[in-house]
Amino acid sequence: MKYREPSLTPYRFVGNICAKHPELEGLRLKSNRNCIGCSKERWRVWWEKNKDYDRKNKALNARKWRERNPGKNAENIRKWAEKNPGAVLENARQNKRAIRRQAIAKLFKKELVSFYDGRPEGCHVDHIVPLQGKKVCGLHVPWNLQYLSAKENREKGASFEVS
Repeated sequence: MKYREPSLTPYRFVGNICAKHPELEGLRLKSNRNCIGCSKERWRVWWEKNKDYDRKNKALNARKWRERNPGKNAENIRKWAEKNPGAVLENARQNKRAIRRQAIAKLFKKELVSFYDGRPEGCHVDHIVPLQGKKVCGLHVPWNLQYLSAKENREKGASFEVS
């Protein structure tokens, strides 16, 4: 086996030599330990079968799946949060930064503190109009807050529906 420079192999390693691709001298993927040549062949076959796959609609299809499978989606989110506690903390930090950037929140600090202090047991404080929504951004002010159960708050997420 030849020595390969580390700069060329951040996601690869040299393992057993593949019978189909001896010219690769055992070069394999770290992610699944498969031969690189076999992986490329599998990808080429999949791509030929799925030529009509629309990358642009990938996000739309994912959103439709989440709407059809809310229970599975919630379970996937919970599992992801357990595996990525650092990312969960970073998201919370970003939300706090967004609140701090709003000068108007400082004007209502006493009312906001009393609203949070008056939170019923087992409830979350939710922004009616989300601070960082896709189509609209709300303010961190007392009249934009409500109490929701933890389940309702997770289901609502950063969405806002006009009635």
